[in-house]
Amino acid sequence: MTQHQGAKSSRRPKVSVCVITYNQARYIRRCLQSLVDQHTDFAFELIVGDDCSTDGTREIVQEFAERYPNQIRALFQPINTGGSRNNLEVHAAAVGEYVAHVDGDDYALPGKLQAQANVLDRDRACNAVWHRVDFFDDTGDFCSGTTADLSSFERGVVTYSDAIRLGFVGVHSSLMYRRRARSQIDAGRRALDLYVTWDLLSKGHGYIVDEVLGR
Repeated sequence: MTQHQGAKSSRRPKVSVCVITYNQARYIRRCLQSLVDQHTDFAFELIVGDDCSTDGTREIVQEFAERYPNQIRALFQPINTGGSRNNLEVHAAAVGEYVAHVDGDDYALPGKLQAQANVLDRDRACNAVWHRVDFFDDTGDFCSGTTADLSSFERGVVTYSDAIRLGFVGVHSSLMYRRRARSQIDAGRRALDLYVTWDLLSKGHGYIVDEVLGR
């Protein structure tokens, strides 16, 4: 059974941010801080799923859960379950109207959550929102997200046909989706990120914010 730490605020969050991590002690602190520091006009929660890390990641997650007990819920797997099962369990715990996904070695830039929620608020037929992201690695290499070609998506709108044709339509760590639009997904499903995209866009369209809001 997964161990839980942290408590939800009495105010129901509009957005649940699901953070998936395993042995990412080098990055998880910056990831979590970038999310806690988001300024929004709505309540949001962080659900952090640690898949039995052995490098100190768990201790950092626990530290944040204790520091922000009304905002962060930590789910600690007692054994390593694998990325897909950890992912699905964390997303299943979300209670917000909208759900965002962030991997533990990525981080958000200011305005991310507000910008994506605004799109979903404005367009009730939109089920998924992505944004541009910068790419970096351990060697210091950097690629600006402003160079990504979004010309395949007219006015930023992403259709189911686009997703089937292109496969990759957005970085999974930039995804925010309408919770009621996501189906139950089996833990054995391959290519989970791709399947989630197809599932969401089969019931409505998506949108890509033409702004770098994550790294």
